[in-house]
Amino acid sequence: MKRRPDFVVFINGLPLVVGEIKSLAEGQSFKDAYKDHKEKKKDIPQLYVYAQVLVINDGYITKVGSPTSGLERFFHWEGIESDDDVKVEDRDSFILKYKGKELTSLEILIRGLFNKRRFTDYLRDFIVHETGKGIVKKIAMYHQFYAVEKAIERSKRAIRAKNPEDKRIEVV
Repeated sequence: MKRRPDFVVFINGLPLVVGEIKSLAEGQSFKDAYKDHKEKKKDIPQLYVYAQVLVINDGYITKVGSPTSGLERFFHWEGIESDDDVKVEDRDSFILKYKGKELTSLEILIRGLFNKRRFTDYLRDFIVHETGKGIVKKIAMYHQFYAVEKAIERSKRAIRAKNPEDKRIEVV
């Protein structure tokens, strides 16, 4: 049986993102996309050796996790430029708005995490590999990523500041 994911993002020839998309119209959910990843990890394990981020989507809900995460560790990416610029209008129907424009959760993920600069920063600084019983890949959630970015930017601003009151970093 041939197995292939719905999409793969290659960077410098390495398959760093693997995605599965299902259809709610066909009675499938993001949970089925996760199950597909698990099956494909058995059938084509060499693909998942290099993968750092997995995406699951059912045409409605999009979640992100690491190749070694259980489904409960997958999360929504809810920011584009920061952790508070996307508004969740309705948790039940998962209506997302960015600058007044309604976007899908997949669009938020693409514009947020998969922005070229952000994704290269994410790959470099926000993924941890632990060894023990095999390699465990741990990835930062969106709010952790943006909080660190804010802390770094505020630290840089405080270092450049002349006025002592402007040297405060404040709570992120």
